[in-house]
Amino acid sequence: MFIRFITIMLITFFLICPFTWASCYKIGLLGQFKRPFKGSTSQPFGIEIQRGVSLALDEYRQANANICFRTISYDINNTISNIPDIIKHAIEKENVHLFIGLGNSDEALMAANSLKSKKGILMTPTASLDELSQVGNRLITLYPKNSIIAKRMAFDSYRNGARKVLIIYGQNNKYSSNIAQNFEKDFTNLGGSIVYKISVRTSDVLLDKELINLKNKNYTHIFIPLFETDVAKIVSFLNSHNINKKLIGSDSWGTYSTIINSMTNNISYEVLLPLIYSSDLLNTTNKRFVKEYKKQFKSLPSDLAAFCYDGMFIYFKMAKICGMKKLLSEPETCASRITPINTTTGLITSFNKLNLNRPITTRLLVDKNDNNRK
Repeated sequence: MFIRFITIMLITFFLICPFTWASCYKIGLLGQFKRPFKGSTSQPFGIEIQRGVSLALDEYRQANANICFRTISYDINNTISNIPDIIKHAIEKENVHLFIGLGNSDEALMAANSLKSKKGILMTPTASLDELSQVGNRLITLYPKNSIIAKRMAFDSYRNGARKVLIIYGQNNKYSSNIAQNFEKDFTNLGGSIVYKISVRTSDVLLDKELINLKNKNYTHIFIPLFETDVAKIVSFLNSHNINKKLIGSDSWGTYSTIINSMTNNISYEVLLPLIYSSDLLNTTNKRFVKEYKKQFKSLPSDLAAFCYDGMFIYFKMAKICGMKKLLSEPETCASRITPINTTTGLITSFNKLNLNRPITTRLLVDKNDNNRK
């Protein structure tokens, strides 16, 4: 009798709740979720990915949505060579075909072949290498391409008086070297000149041997398309050697750069930065997202969190309109069917080869305590 009662209850449960864990859409979160080394105070980028995704899921579930989603986190262990095997394992062993994460271009490129061979899809929030749109239809990029970012930075730099520029870029990072090349091409086409280029190894920036070249070259601006920790080393180096030049940054500095925030009154600076996402955007979607983010995490969101939040809602809409089978076989068709769509960064009107070309503005930040500047 008891067994019969349990059986009836289970049947009733599955009839009433058809979207159980087994029938959920699984989404794999790809990123670095552990601190890179013991004692580090920097927050792993994966945490911002998780935060953006969790806020989207909370909001989706509160709306009584009738399609179930759940996430599984996969730590790449701070090594991009792990990415192909992680994706293969997720698809073959855990039936996870949809992924979100891998915020830089080198990571996303490493995922491309596994996604293609195993029929998976990756939504990458901030990877921007143009090459990503040429590796098949398995990568959905939510960020503007390097060529678009570089063109805007070159134009606004020139418009703000830059004519002679030094470039410091990462020779071992495709994003950095590519955006440096694009900037040089666009800036020289405008009439500017790149007087010197310095290649460094990312995460191992050494400038001492270049000091004499830095001091003796005739330039007024330095373009630094590197990531925030490397930028910090360079800004500190320039300041300690009294090399006072105007700076041109890239999107890799971060939405709310701690490099800028940590500059003291003793450092005179002027820096031009791209502005692709800001918590100050006034559209309704962004205001709701920022309010909830601040409530839960007591800080402003990064662009990683914002774009992952957007990416989840794009997945929600694609799944609702197409279903899993068509979503995996015809992602471009599904993407075209969900636009226009309002996001934290504004209205998306169309996809182009699964790439969203978002509007870019720039911001010029000047040390307000520098009385020599007007």
